[in-house]
Amino acid sequence: MKKTKLNERWVSEKKVWKMFLKLFPNGLTSKEIFKALIPNGLKNSTFVLCYHPTDEIYYRQHIECTKNTSHLDVLCSEKLNEPVKPKPILDYETVIKENKPTRIQTKLEMAQILGDCIWDVFSGNNEVFSNNGWIYHLGSWRGTGSFLSDYIKKFDSLHFDYMNFYMGTQGMNVYPKEVEFEKIYLYIFKLLKKNKLDWAIDDDEDPREANTLKMIKSYYDVYGKYPKNTTEKDIRRLQLYYKLFRTKQLLK
Repeated sequence: MKKTKLNERWVSEKKVWKMFLKLFPNGLTSKEIFKALIPNGLKNSTFVLCYHPTDEIYYRQHIECTKNTSHLDVLCSEKLNEPVKPKPILDYETVIKENKPTRIQTKLEMAQILGDCIWDVFSGNNEVFSNNGWIYHLGSWRGTGSFLSDYIKKFDSLHFDYMNFYMGTQGMNVYPKEVEFEKIYLYIFKLLKKNKLDWAIDDDEDPREANTLKMIKSYYDVYGKYPKNTTEKDIRRLQLYYKLFRTKQLLK
């Protein structure tokens, strides 16, 4: 997003903390948050897939990881002028044997997932701002991660640092269509609107990430309009995305 003397419109860190205490007065793992986002428990929500993948997701992750590491190996071998043998993609049955069930840790996992979604809204060149134009800036990508980890530690004895939230949901190994992140985005935007805050998306991201489209849709559902910097191309992509992956009514 193009910013002209933007830092002159940033509120102080103290005011950012004060606003977060209004948005999330009991931290990111409160009973009211869990009631709103996972009323039937984490196990019975799509959010569980973020850290407890199905065999199909686990195998897809293996394929993508193998291809990515093989590509890096090839690039390194070209620079070093040394031959490299591509890593093999293993068969389905061999890989899924490694996908062992793990214990669901609701507090830890939901703090991470909600924190990543908050990162998506506040960072990545997106902006949360007041009616008079003051911007609630959490810092750089790393700075936003540090802020979120510090805020969580204020309420819970959970061990996070900036790397846990460095890229938001982009750092997760799930396809956006598999997890209902829009449920969390809706929750966040309702809190922002309640506190007289607005939101603008990065005007440089093209094409939009799938979760950015989900944020645009969630914002629209709460505010009844598209966020600042939404283009006609974004709206067409949004409609196509929900036509392909969702059964929800398309925006008109």
